[in-house]
Amino acid sequence: MNDKTKQILNEIDNLIKDSRLSEAEVYMNEVLVGALSNDEWDIALTVLNEQAGFYRDISAFDKAIDACKKSEDLLNDKGSGDSHAKAAAYINFANVYRASKHLDEAFLYFDRAYELISVLDDPYLESNYYNNLSLLYQEKNDYENSVACLKKALHIADEIMHDEIKTAISRTNLANSLVRLGKIQEAYTTLAPALEIYVGRTPSDFHYSAALAAYADIMALQGKIKDAVWFYEMAKSEIDLHMGHNVFYEMVSENVNKISSNNSINNSFTGLELSRKYYEAFGKPVLEKNFAYLWEHIAVGMAGEGSECLGFDDENSVDHDFGPGFVIWVDAEVSEEDIVKLQRAYSLLPREFMGLKRLETKEGAGRVGVIRISDFLKKATGFDHFPQGITEWQETVDENLILFVNGVVFEDRADIISTLRYRLEKEQPYYVYFMKLAVTLEKMAKYGQYSYARAVKRGDKVAAFMAKAEFIKAAMQAMHIIAHKYAPYQKWLRKSLDSIREFQEASKLIDLLTESVEERENQELIEKICKAIKQSIEKRGLAFCEDNYLLRVADEIKVLAAKTVIADEIVDYEWRAFDKTQNAGGRANCQDDWDTFSVMRRSQYYCFPYEMLKILYADYLEAAKQGRNVITEKYGYMMESTYPEEYERIKDTLPMIDDDKIRIVDSIVAIQVNMMEEFSKEYPILATRSRVIHSYEDTQFSTSYETYLRGELKTYHPDTLIEYGRFIAELANSGDNIAKKCMNMTAFLYGYNSLESAQI
Repeated sequence: MNDKTKQILNEIDNLIKDSRLSEAEVYMNEVLVGALSNDEWDIALTVLNEQAGFYRDISAFDKAIDACKKSEDLLNDKGSGDSHAKAAAYINFANVYRASKHLDEAFLYFDRAYELISVLDDPYLESNYYNNLSLLYQEKNDYENSVACLKKALHIADEIMHDEIKTAISRTNLANSLVRLGKIQEAYTTLAPALEIYVGRTPSDFHYSAALAAYADIMALQGKIKDAVWFYEMAKSEIDLHMGHNVFYEMVSENVNKISSNNSINNSFTGLELSRKYYEAFGKPVLEKNFAYLWEHIAVGMAGEGSECLGFDDENSVDHDFGPGFVIWVDAEVSEEDIVKLQRAYSLLPREFMGLKRLETKEGAGRVGVIRISDFLKKATGFDHFPQGITEWQETVDENLILFVNGVVFEDRADIISTLRYRLEKEQPYYVYFMKLAVTLEKMAKYGQYSYARAVKRGDKVAAFMAKAEFIKAAMQAMHIIAHKYAPYQKWLRKSLDSIREFQEASKLIDLLTESVEERENQELIEKICKAIKQSIEKRGLAFCEDNYLLRVADEIKVLAAKTVIADEIVDYEWRAFDKTQNAGGRANCQDDWDTFSVMRRSQYYCFPYEMLKILYADYLEAAKQGRNVITEKYGYMMESTYPEEYERIKDTLPMIDDDKIRIVDSIVAIQVNMMEEFSKEYPILATRSRVIHSYEDTQFSTSYETYLRGELKTYHPDTLIEYGRFIAELANSGDNIAKKCMNMTAFLYGYNSLESAQI
């Protein structure tokens, strides 16, 4: 075979492997015309043989037979001294006639092939001959002769040629014949090694589909119906990839439909389920076999744009950008070369699965396949890195953020994508959270409680309609924010509310408002929705104004937002100081538990007045300048009750406290202990999860609320202590309870929607 012929065969092979079947057909026709024009009969003969096999595989039998006849005419006219080429051609002709059900003609060409093969020392041709002759015996239901042929083929492929693909082909065909003879266990044992050879290859081998279908047959005969359906569907995908919807595809489809119908199996899946199954069937094996060295730098799943990523797909979703597919996220350590290899491997996966193909539009391009994490993050946040600080977080948009955290991660062995998803859900600064909430509340007030009524009063129906629509959108966004969920793109806002149990009744009011055309009813529904949202905010302890006008609530939320900035600075300072604190018994576990520490400290400071926080932060900064660790001092003072012996040893290292300060501390502690006792009576279950209340309950390993508070207040500057005392006294005089406020905020920071829900 000359170089030109080799080049032509390689091009045909590559086109077919890439499943570019129409291009392969056009290419073969063009080469054939050129070869015949230039009297290159050897090239023409090669192409005709390739065409015969190609058309046979896609079940275009008339074209396949026509190619065989032209090839045979060319052999007869030009002659050929190459017995190997002639034997291969006869086997090819026999296969075409066998596949097109012309069995006598098929036997005739096998006989001609054997005359040549019997005097040739060519194990490849001999193995090919027995393999394909066995298929003809299968067509004749002569499975004993089929098995005899296949055992010869298997011996040659495995023990003489050591060709694993030829071995797999022989094992698959042999298993099929053994099944027909009722030798199910032997068939299973024969087939299993073939599947191991095929699975995960990229591109997948043309014959993989036959092995999958054979395995499905075995599963069905063993009564493992779900497994049978699964492998039949995989076989269909591989057939479609290499051969399109040919006769074999239709046969396997009939098998799936029959056993699914007979066993009441539902083969419909959500988009995310389809994606996971597609990955498990084809993606994961390819990654395991070819890219195992990248597992620490990649993650796999389905998330981003598209209704299926939100779990909202339905029968209307299949019209575009829906179907089998998944994302391979890669980190910065993955080279461009490996990304190209990964993308090529992905592009070579079956295009059809479970009867669905992904119909990708221009707008939907790039949603599946290989994606750099930095690119995916930029689409969601606007930055190619995790948002840093309030300024960058303020630039994020919820309907984009949800693209990163929706869907499902199937595989993430190094937590490279899962960690980012968790952080995006949990680490949004509370300042940004509260400001987003305040803005939506302002919109609700502006469009619903103000503009709508004025537009109605003016008789401006267009303005009223627009105000009502803007109110509905803002209300749904507010419900998402309150529930700590990123709100999706507006067309999915209402659908997304179904998953927020707290707002089920409010969602029904949204539906009524959407349908209502009566102006008075609209205004009543608007007020009911505003009230429901205000009550949810109050339950969380975020606002307390009596006015139902949401602009007032928004103002309270803005004040809270401002407090979080300085409060978070204080908590960060305390954490650094806490980390340096030396514990008598060695480093405590709580010194490595930022999550609990931050919730406990924030829940306290978010309840303080803004001016109080400013004073306290200034005190901390001054203490730091003096080289003092206020947290160490606090725990030192606490030891007077929890660890008296150690306190005696260290008390002289602590700042002295005069009697006046002690009296003020004791007065404040007495008020707050009483408040905690009241809270404990109202919420006994929550109380049992908190510190014990009284100092007489202290142990070396358990510090009471009273002792902790006393130790903390002793660290306060005298002027700060007086300001704090006034704050607590004002609360007490108004019947308010700082302990309850703090516990309410704790419940909110832990994700509960009220103290009552935290008790459950």
